[in-house]
Amino acid sequence: MAEHDPQSEPASSVEHLEGLADFKSAVDSICARARRDLALFSPDLDAPLFDRDELADALSALARRHRQTRVRLLVRDTRPLIERGHGLVRLAQRLPSKISVRRLTNEIETRAHSFLLCDRDQLLYRNDPEEYRGFVDRKGAAEVRNLREIFDRAWESAEEDPRLRQLFV
Repeated sequence: MAEHDPQSEPASSVEHLEGLADFKSAVDSICARARRDLALFSPDLDAPLFDRDELADALSALARRHRQTRVRLLVRDTRPLIERGHGLVRLAQRLPSKISVRRLTNEIETRAHSFLLCDRDQLLYRNDPEEYRGFVDRKGAAEVRNLREIFDRAWESAEEDPRLRQLFV
């Protein structure tokens, strides 16, 4: 009988995240692996996490990689995005056929403060609006499927904010 080697077992696909640096690293990793579809729900596109040139560059590359690529950003409040500006909104203005921003008109059916879904199996989940706590799952197909259904329902009832479409000079 062969001896059991715990080193040969696959590592868990779930990694707990604690702090802004962990979240930035996880977001960058997910976006770098993305192939065609990215869906992000964040109440106001949390600037410290999502308003970064590195992320805008990664999403720009993703959007241009394939003609069927789509990036959807769903927010609760567009006011801060309009007042302060945001790199992902500017990117959506430059690539409107690939990247869309919509504002929630109804509540979203999740306890997550925010989440990022990538393709069919990658998920980043933030639990707490006050702290950067949550997890990333790089092989979370079942959870991604469930959250994508929630996201898609919210997306269908969400609306574009015309103030986000104008190009800022």
